[in-house]
Amino acid sequence: MVNDVRVLEHLANSDHNMLVWNLICDASRTKNQKLSGKYHKADYGSMREWFKCIDWEKECGSLAVEEMWQRFCSIINQAIDLFVPLGTNKNRRNPIWMNKAAKSAQKYKSRM
Repeated sequence: MVNDVRVLEHLANSDHNMLVWNLICDASRTKNQKLSGKYHKADYGSMREWFKCIDWEKECGSLAVEEMWQRFCSIINQAIDLFVPLGTNKNRRNPIWMNKAAKSAQKYKSRM
């Protein structure tokens, strides 16, 4: 994986030396085409009404705790499938973590 390692001169006034090497690796990038839930566009009103129609006593009443949790999770996932639209973030200019504070910190660093 590492090829052609060379030791160069000292780094500034330090007793440390600089190292230069070639790294052999596969650098191909693939686009993430996975669809994710757009929760900000979900129909929460209809989801709330859908949850009101569920007979929770019938669904979970006679089950053990672990089975109850599994049933509850499956009902929640069903609601997500029904009321949360799917989509990609291909129109996004910045990464999802790039919020306003990170953007201003990036601009500040560039100015410095």
